[in-house]
This record gives sequence, structure tokens and C-alpha cells, in this order.
Amino acid sequence: MDRASPYSAYAAAGAHEPFYGHRVPAYRCPACDGGVLLLIRDTLHFGQTAESRALNEAVGPEIGVGQWRFSCLFKCCDSGCAEVVACFGTMSWARDPRLPRDDAAPVAWMPGMGPAPDIHEQQRRAQAELAHRFQPLVFLPPVEGRVEEATAREVRVAADFTWMDVGNVRYSFKLGRQADSIRVLYQAWSDGGCRDGTGMSEKLIGERIESSAERFRIDRVFEDHPILHRVLRSCGKGQWALFLAPAAPESASDADAA
Repeated sequence: MDRASPYSAYAAAGAHEPFYGHRVPAYRCPACDGGVLLLIRDTLHFGQTAESRALNEAVGPEIGVGQWRFSCLFKCCDSGCAEVVACFGTMSWARDPRLPRDDAAPVAWMPGMGPAPDIHEQQRRAQAELAHRFQPLVFLPPVEGRVEEATAREVRVAADFTWMDVGNVRYSFKLGRQADSIRVLYQAWSDGGCRDGTGMSEKLIGERIESSAERFRIDRVFEDHPILHRVLRSCGKGQWALFLAPAAPESASDADAA
């Protein structure tokens, strides 16, 4: 007989958007205004429940099936706050959201339709499309609602990415490494569903913009630039992303590059 999870009430409420290894929503910091929580990746751990392990031993393991739990820590991106938040919830497998949607209904094979499909190959392909999906159930201290509740700011960019308007603030960029870096990070943000924190590694950014630097560094490219640590933020070791959706206090009406 199925037993209800003690955390089922939290899951039913659906208060928090799930995250993936490659994409973490902009969970709002509970300790400051405008801060966003960044996942401390080496604290993310998950394991299978005893009941689920027993079931696997009885009927055999199957990728994507079972009951799993996870725990991790987040840290506020604002260095002036740096609040640490604990999180735990459930882990499952889901089709990687980065893959293109396939709305076509599968066709059942019947005699006369040609060679029978390779079931093992179909299973292998289906498993290769799975990704870990982490559903937060509890944050300590509590984190408010969904990221969609954050006040959106209008974002506009120049065709050559030499400027970007975020709300009523304009950031200007020099042609070359600055504009090119903003271009690839804006594309990552857009491809990720316009979610804050969807970025990439400095190494990949350097490759995308064809930088000749032996070790490409975003903080060097944008040194003393007003966008750094405000809209352009670190989202992990060697990882950078744009944070465009949540409102944040900004006093300047024009933030040009030096």
C-alpha cells in the first residue's frame, strides 16, 4: 500500500519551481531585497529511499524510476548579504528541458510495418534524454513564492549589443569583448526561458567570442563596469550569468562603460 510522504502537502502546494543541474531559477533571498540565491553545487546530494531500494531489489532497477530525496545549500549572490539557505526536497528524472519538444505521438509497431524496432536501443535513447529534476519542498529560512512573483523589468538590447536597457537603467559596452560577452550571455538567458542565472562558464564564453586570452576572465573584461555584480553576476565557480528579471534598487539613469 502506498504511503503518503510527510512532505506531500508542500509538494501539492507547488510553491517553488524545480531546478536542474544546468538551470536554477532565481529564488529570492529571504534576508535582503533584490538578492538571488545561487546553488552551492558541491553541497547538492541525493539518495534513494529505503522503500524504493527494496522495490528495486524485488523487481529490478530501472533508470528514471524510484523515490529519491535531496539536500543542498544556497547562498545569496549579494556579497553584502551572503545569507546561506538550506533546502531539501525530492529528486526525480525528467526529459531534459534543453531538448527540442517532440509533440508527435509514438507510432505502435505492427506486423507488415518493416523490421521490428530495437527495444533496447529505444530505451537507451530515452534514458539518455533524462535529467535530474530537483523539486524543493522546504527552504530554511523560508523563501517566498515563485520567481514569477518578482517584479519584471523591461529589457532592451542594441543589435550590436553595445548597450542594454534594464528597466530605466542603460548599460553601455565597448565593441569587442564586452559587447560579445553580453551577446552570448543574453542568448543563454533567452534560450533558458528568460530565467535569471542561466549562464555558462568563462571558458565557454571565451570560446564563443573567440577570445585570444589564455585564461578568459569576465571580471577582467568588465572591471569597474557598473553592470558587474548587479546584472552580470557569478552563478558558481567560473560561471557567469545575467540577472534581468527581479527588480533591484538602482539609482543611476545611465550606466555607461568607462
